[in-house]
Amino acid sequence: MLRTLSLAVLALALSSATVMAQAHAYAITSQSGSARLSTFDISTGRGTIIGGFSFLFPEELEWGGSPPALWGLSHDGVLGTISTSNATGTVRRLLALEYFTDLAWSPTRAEFWMLRLNGLGTWMVHAYTPATNTVRTIGSFPVGAIPESLAFDQAGNLWCLAQDALYLIDPQNLSLRIVSFTDRRILQLSIDQASGTFLAVESATSRYVEVDPATGITRPLALPLLTGPISAWTIVPGICTGRFLPTGPSCPGTGGIAPVLDGFGCYGSGGTVHLSLSQAMSGTTGFLLFGLDAASVPLGNGCTLNIGPVFADPLLPLPLFGTGGAGRGFTTVSFTVPTGTLVAPLALQALIFDLGAPGSIAATNGLRIVLS
Repeated sequence: MLRTLSLAVLALALSSATVMAQAHAYAITSQSGSARLSTFDISTGRGTIIGGFSFLFPEELEWGGSPPALWGLSHDGVLGTISTSNATGTVRRLLALEYFTDLAWSPTRAEFWMLRLNGLGTWMVHAYTPATNTVRTIGSFPVGAIPESLAFDQAGNLWCLAQDALYLIDPQNLSLRIVSFTDRRILQLSIDQASGTFLAVESATSRYVEVDPATGITRPLALPLLTGPISAWTIVPGICTGRFLPTGPSCPGTGGIAPVLDGFGCYGSGGTVHLSLSQAMSGTTGFLLFGLDAASVPLGNGCTLNIGPVFADPLLPLPLFGTGGAGRGFTTVSFTVPTGTLVAPLALQALIFDLGAPGSIAATNGLRIVLS
């Protein structure tokens, strides 16, 4: 499903500006009984509400997969990806189990590990492999263990936060070895895969803290400037923030479902950009268009071309994967910016062949990649 874009498109976007990569995070916040997806800067705490959830209602978040994306898991076992543009979800697996409490991505194993409390009061771990869409049971924790949060480090070691202590977990039998006691009550452990930094939330203040795993000593960071309490969060390693901006309306396909074009990554020297197309008709083909800026040009079928001027080359075909028809098609594409390349803003949009759409064409939102 992963496709690599010719670097020729980057030659069309040269300028004198460069960008830097920064780590940021996504969080689930709640207010008046409504859950919303927000993004915020780890160093300053400044955040932005992306939108309310639709279709997929996660209680746990994790950044992972290949290519990386924002994943969500509900307590009743619905697992899928979440758009970082508008919080819409794409279900990837119904797990037929309940009472899931945490989600952790292992880059070395290329799978998600999921923490679950079964009906007998035993803590279980299950693994999901996105590449094969398969689930397996890892095992159960020893009697008396009450794990609160799981996280993998860069070397593939599995860590557990439980009852004000940090543990290392043997992935073979899930036995725990205590490493340190934390100097304050913390929750929701997350490890930055780019820097190896351990991060968590202080329960008393909701302030983010950096944790030294060897000593348990914490260092206060920013207080998230978001509306409502945070119920789950995940850090995104080395992502370039504030660069992927949706523009213009989508044009619905079969069933009135509007396809979504989303993006993340680093659009600068040596960086990699990942694009995803979701909520389209499965089993058909789309085309990815590139342009200089946002636009609003009627296409004659009630749809709008949201970018312009449009480059004549490349015009990239996108086979839509997935099963189930309307709204279930998805694909991904990526490109890497050569080291030393200077880039300018770029605009993208995808058109999809869909016999159930007006004029047999559905269209995504436009997506601008900007530099600030």
